[in-house]
Amino acid sequence: MRKNQPVLVTTGSNRPESVVPPRPLGQFGQNLWDRVMVEYAISDAGGREILYQACAAVDLAEMLADVIAAEGPMLQTKTTRRTHPATRELIQVRALIARLIDQLGLNIEVVKPVGRPTRPFGWMPDSR
Repeated sequence: MRKNQPVLVTTGSNRPESVVPPRPLGQFGQNLWDRVMVEYAISDAGGREILYQACAAVDLAEMLADVIAAEGPMLQTKTTRRTHPATRELIQVRALIARLIDQLGLNIEVVKPVGRPTRPFGWMPDSR
């Protein structure tokens, strides 16, 4: 080993500072954050905040899904059965996640060329 070779020193996190979310996330939100940052490398502050909000919403959606799974999708009241209130909240949170992903532009695929056009079919006038 050479004397002047720099030594890599790591801190508590194994991610570089630029990839760390602005505030702590849960397991599922952090997973989404890591996957999106690896594929898209969002560098602007506004885009990172939108991504953070989507990741926090994923954590909330998973929490609500766990509550619904534990208590069941229907609740018995004195007179009738009703849909669990967390079901409506879960649907709203999932819609928020879809809107935020759409706002970031992460759902747009590259348009592929159609390829070779087909021969025309059907009646065609004589070209004489």
